[in-house]
Amino acid sequence: MRRTLRSLLVFELLMLLAVPAYPTPAAAKKAQVSVPDTGLTEEQKIVHLLNRIGYGPRPGDLERVRQMGVAAYLEQQLNPETILDQEVERRLAGFKTLQMDSFQLLAAYPPPQLLRGIEQRLGPQLGMDPDAAGAMFPELERFRERQERRAQSAEGQSEATKGDDPVTRELGRRERLSPEERMREAMSSPARIVIELSQAKLLRAIYSERQLAEVMTDFWFNHFNVFVGKGADRWLTTSYEQEAIRLHALGKFRDLLGATAQHPAMLFYLDNWLSADPKADYDQRELRRRYFAYLQGQGMQPGALLLEVFRQRGLDTSRVEQYLERQMDRMEAMDNPRRGRFTRRRPDDQRRPQAPQQQRRGLNENYARELLELHTLGVD
Repeated sequence: MRRTLRSLLVFELLMLLAVPAYPTPAAAKKAQVSVPDTGLTEEQKIVHLLNRIGYGPRPGDLERVRQMGVAAYLEQQLNPETILDQEVERRLAGFKTLQMDSFQLLAAYPPPQLLRGIEQRLGPQLGMDPDAAGAMFPELERFRERQERRAQSAEGQSEATKGDDPVTRELGRRERLSPEERMREAMSSPARIVIELSQAKLLRAIYSERQLAEVMTDFWFNHFNVFVGKGADRWLTTSYEQEAIRLHALGKFRDLLGATAQHPAMLFYLDNWLSADPKADYDQRELRRRYFAYLQGQGMQPGALLLEVFRQRGLDTSRVEQYLERQMDRMEAMDNPRRGRFTRRRPDDQRRPQAPQQQRRGLNENYARELLELHTLGVD
């Protein structure tokens, strides 16, 4: 009964998101801000305002608000698009990850799993030497070192056996690095995405003239929280903060809720992307066709990320393109029994059973719980 009620409530909320907002009459005018008499002095009012709608008074803020008036300053903060923010824009100009979408971030700072796939599967087919792959992707070496450290920790090796292994030597090397050298290594890895996102948040809080917008962006980001350390969210959170949270921080709650619900960062963080009809008999060919059609609609092609990884490193992509063409031909032959050698199909009673992880599919309720208990109605 509780599960049915939860499903109905989620359905109602999602239907609410789908309903278009009521149009505002063209003749309607924005209400002017009025400040009630609180018995505070003018300076007390200004300090109270700056503490409540921003991160506190900065040098020169009190005099500036006094000249504008409390009501005018508050009206301005409620319309941040009217405020020039040149100082914070200047300070953030060098943060290149903030100017990149998720695809570009994945290509510039690829996850180790992608690089390992290139090394182990694509490398041999392209005649790529393992040493050359390691030189091409220094991130792979760091990934291997972390894996070896975990393995050593799990095995509980004695101090005597740790003396001269490659991992210990690497740890010693890192200890000898200066803070600048360590930061240089971090800024050439996916860690840069998180570092710049965190630094940008701090710089905006200090230097932005749009103080109310920054406070509300931080508030709503905490309310609709995702964990940047969870898998793909490292490459998705920058877009999530900019397009789902910041864009709607001073808008309507319904728009904000819908933007967070549909963003890939939230879909991945709360596992809603894993939801599937447990009884559905999925047609893999149809799914693949729809996926390829989606890519074409985005002006992309299958394997676009792989090609971009090679391009960004100044490598020849012609052999990668040939490899991708062969893969596409192979899939086409599988979909069309009259083509190629993929003509024999086992009878249903002779087909291999699905792997256990493929059998356990169904509706994932993580997001439904969060939607009801945290994002909207509350636990009670």
